[in-house]
Amino acid sequence: MTDYDGMSWTERTAALPNGRRLVESGYELVGVGIHRDSHPFEVSNMVAAAAWLGLDDAYEPGTGAHDIGRPWEVHPDDAGHDLYYFPARGRVECSACGYVQRHAGPMPPCPDTFPPVAVAHFRHWAVGWVDELIYRPSDADAAAIVRELRERLEEYPLLNEDDAYRREWETDHPSPSECYSDEGDDCPCDWRRLGALVEHATKWAAARGHTVDVDYSQDGRTADLMCERCELSGVATLDERTAEPLPGVPWERPRYDIGGAVFASDCPEGGDDE
Repeated sequence: MTDYDGMSWTERTAALPNGRRLVESGYELVGVGIHRDSHPFEVSNMVAAAAWLGLDDAYEPGTGAHDIGRPWEVHPDDAGHDLYYFPARGRVECSACGYVQRHAGPMPPCPDTFPPVAVAHFRHWAVGWVDELIYRPSDADAAAIVRELRERLEEYPLLNEDDAYRREWETDHPSPSECYSDEGDDCPCDWRRLGALVEHATKWAAARGHTVDVDYSQDGRTADLMCERCELSGVATLDERTAEPLPGVPWERPRYDIGGAVFASDCPEGGDDE
């Protein structure tokens, strides 16, 4: 990715693929963008900033939604200029943007027809795709919102804290039986808590000669436990139960159970492998 340190916003915009053409069309980077591998916090900021700038809720990262495309390559018939012909001067002039043409033929599109806010979407060899919010500094309303966005991000890095942490949690936990949090075993999710409970239960049972096989449920809240030798069985669960939990389990409320007194006795087959 491009290192933007020390560059003006115009220079940063020009550094994008087709960036110089975007600058020529009157656009500048907002300063909020994402790519395929962006952290959920960055995705959250991108979605929030797009909403602040008036892009509707249909924006989906990486899909090209609201993509400005290549505005300088529109068909000449769709150039959008409001032209006036000056016979004495032998030229046509756009009353909106001031564009002047002295010869026949196609002309570039009128910048005043471009939306004040858009997304520059392009593919990238390293990260698959990139979305960058862009705006027209000449549009007073858009420029005011962009100034506010930049100031807010300088004060605090998240535009919508609740949404950011929700996206992070969903990324780290794509299903009830998966956890990829950087917190590892310290993550408070059900899957990690159930894993710690099962670990405690199997160690407790192993001390009595049991060899425990574990079968986890798809909802990540229960696990069936069975001794491979004597076939005693039980259930480890995060649901509140009436039975007393095992001694030493590090949660008191709600009470977490592994099936009452199962594995409380020594395994009658525990010495077979000795």
